[in-house]
Amino acid sequence: MSESAKKLSPRARKFIRHYSKHGNATAAAKHAFNPKNDQSAAVIGHWAIRYFKIPLTEIMDAQGITDERLMEVLDDGLNASEMVIEKNGKEVTAVADAPDHKTRHRYLETGVKLKGHLTNTLKLELPPEVSIHVESKYVPAESESTG
Repeated sequence: MSESAKKLSPRARKFIRHYSKHGNATAAAKHAFNPKNDQSAAVIGHWAIRYFKIPLTEIMDAQGITDERLMEVLDDGLNASEMVIEKNGKEVTAVADAPDHKTRHRYLETGVKLKGHLTNTLKLELPPEVSIHVESKYVPAESESTG
């Protein structure tokens, strides 16, 4: 066990073990901290991932999930392809590899998050004299409004 992991409480180590095994922060928080409800577990899990970042990195390295391995997998995902089969009735007329853009997008998003360039927050720094009004409105698609 690393020095930074030794400094953690038993509950923190329990969280890290559960999270590293299952990859679900909410479930790990429920398992380690016994929160009152699911919403509390989600908040605790989110906080714990950020707070325990160094030990989680060490656990990943110990399990062979090194930065180099992550980059290999990321590169594979960014080049993902899918088999496209065209049929005419029961007869196959064409088979081809095509870029799997959906998979590539997920890998790209993961890579950007790992680099710290994509977060779920928006930070605006405006002078105090500037005010902004934000309004959100749902507009149904054509098929929803007519059908």
